[in-house]
Amino acid sequence: MGEASYRTTALVGLGWLVTVVTAVIAGAVQSAGEQTCDDATSWCLTPGEAAVLGLALASPVLLAMIIIVLVLAGPFARRLPSAPLAGTLAAVVAVPVAGALGGLVLVVAR
Repeated sequence: MGEASYRTTALVGLGWLVTVVTAVIAGAVQSAGEQTCDDATSWCLTPGEAAVLGLALASPVLLAMIIIVLVLAGPFARRLPSAPLAGTLAAVVAVPVAGALGGLVLVVAR
């Protein structure tokens, strides 16, 4: 059984993260109609502004997911013969691990 390339595995994992983040931003930016702030009681953000704010607030979690993918790419590339499979698995595992780390940080900071 052959090994997958670390570089290809890492690129596939990072590619999945970029794809998902881009899809979320594109979905948030698209709107069915014009937004007015006439009845807003406080803040009023356009979908584009909300996407940029959300991306800024989510950047620590995204950075953690990138680091986790890069760390997991090595062991997964050695154990799995397919780089796309290993990279996809690294990206899938990175999401709950980053979420758990974020929750741990919130509990400890409390």
